[in-house]
Amino acid sequence: IAEGLGRFGSYRSDDYCSEGQLKGLTTLPIYMSSSQGRGAGPFGPAGDFDYALSQLGHEMAHVWAASVSYESGGESVALYRDGCACHWRRDLHAPVVFSWHGNRQGSDMGGKYWVDNEDGTFTQLEDLHTAEGFSHLDLYLMGLFDASEVPDTFLVRDAVFLHRDDGVGDVYSGEKEIVSIDQIVAATGSRHPAASNAQKSFNVGFVYLVEPGGSPLRLPLTRHAAMRDKFSDWWAHVTGNRSRITTQVRFDKNVGLGMDRERVRADRHRDWGGMPPIGFLPGDCRYEGAHETSASVRQGEYTKDW
Repeated sequence: IAEGLGRFGSYRSDDYCSEGQLKGLTTLPIYMSSSQGRGAGPFGPAGDFDYALSQLGHEMAHVWAASVSYESGGESVALYRDGCACHWRRDLHAPVVFSWHGNRQGSDMGGKYWVDNEDGTFTQLEDLHTAEGFSHLDLYLMGLFDASEVPDTFLVRDAVFLHRDDGVGDVYSGEKEIVSIDQIVAATGSRHPAASNAQKSFNVGFVYLVEPGGSPLRLPLTRHAAMRDKFSDWWAHVTGNRSRITTQVRFDKNVGLGMDRERVRADRHRDWGGMPPIGFLPGDCRYEGAHETSASVRQGEYTKDW
């Protein structure tokens, strides 16, 4: 469990038989017949898995971001939007640090890349790709940047749209408010453990699912492996090679995942606060060896072929 992340930092990993090793999970599927599964991106079908990388990276980063505030005038002010309270607000300058495509663009976790035109107006640059990477603040919350490495950023308060600058972005009038990491720490607390002691290597389980009685199709399964490998490369780049991902899952094929029907019926009436993962119901360590298996699936992306 990490501290200083706002409402993030704890994923009830003990409920998933992982003895505290599970960092996060997602059951949002990537269908292998979809644009993501076929490797598409915003500029066409041969997009080098940009859509998939965007979804995978965004959901994984939710282990740490984006739900912190800053102190202003003795009050705590949210840097995140309403709704899930887990994405940076649109008027926050949140530029990507290690851009996957080399673009000036806002973080995959929200916010925008704002340019101060120094005349009372600001240009919100166009987002050209969907999988550019993370901001200084994201990388700090992820335990990859020390607080001293996070520069001041700003909000564009009371932004009013003026006109569009074709090929560049939208121009707004507004008031610039500087936000420092010290203000964020004052409102949310220091990140603990700090970057010098934070975990930086993670094992990610990619699970390929088929219909009951079905068999994996060769081409989608090949794409699934390519997407998995591309994600490891992407993650290393957008974290400035300060973090790495492995995708090795230990699993004993001789051990079944048989459901305990009474436990399942009881679990249906439990308030999860979210969807339980496929195959691992919270509190249900069903067989000997479950700890080893689920502990190695620290962050799962469940995929399915139609």
